[in-house]
Amino acid sequence: VKEIVSQFVDGFAGTRIATQVIANQLEQRGVPVDDELLQDVAAQYAAWAQALGSSWEKGAQPVLDIQLPPGKDEQASQKATIFGAIMAGQVIFFTFFTGAYTAETIIREHEEGTLARLFTTPTSRTVILGGKFVAVFLTIAVQAVVLMVVTAIIFGIRWGNPLALALVTLGMVVSAAGFGVLLMSFVKSTRQSGPVVGGVLTVMGMAGGLFSSGFQNLPAAFETINLLTPHGWAMRGWKAVLAGGGVGDVLLPTLITLGMGVVFFAVGALIFRRRFA
Repeated sequence: VKEIVSQFVDGFAGTRIATQVIANQLEQRGVPVDDELLQDVAAQYAAWAQALGSSWEKGAQPVLDIQLPPGKDEQASQKATIFGAIMAGQVIFFTFFTGAYTAETIIREHEEGTLARLFTTPTSRTVILGGKFVAVFLTIAVQAVVLMVVTAIIFGIRWGNPLALALVTLGMVVSAAGFGVLLMSFVKSTRQSGPVVGGVLTVMGMAGGLFSSGFQNLPAAFETINLLTPHGWAMRGWKAVLAGGGVGDVLLPTLITLGMGVVFFAVGALIFRRRFA
């Protein structure tokens, strides 16, 4: 910093000295001096000083790279992108919470005896449990759509390509529903569900990068850890949509979240069937 400041100060001081010396010499020789002449002298000295600095740097880049500050439109776009990523992280987080707590109704009905009564009807247990699982899926889907519409209206978030957004939402909903069913299949009572859901989903949300979605230039290792969770893949899809990506950009995250959701759902459903057999 000292070197840069000194260079600028020397340039201004040199210009002043050069104009004074030349003005005195011209006056001694009887040559009239005016402002236009002095300005021309200052300009020539400035050009000479700049050329001297360039030759001293031997073609290196300038010490200072002066850039204009981003315009209002660019600043607004950056803020909207960051805020959109934060809201996407919250949408994913609450979607997985809803999936787990909706699946908890199966445990609650089992404790209250209503599920056993349903099993006494001619309807097969597979159909009854399948209906419960479908309810989980539909509840999550409705919540996701409502959250996106509300955030778009209130906060002005533009979620991007509609088809790509639909694919990302589908993958998120399926993975959240499957994960909720799987998680609840290991819970024995509603008293266990609160700590289990709160602890597991909070840790998964942190590992999936949902709480750091607004930060830029995170370590590559952290982004790798994100992809070990369905939350991380869902977040990757949402970021691609917010960045203006199309169907091709979100196809991989969508397929992975769909695959995870199907596997979670199948394992959780199998455990539930064995429990209520």
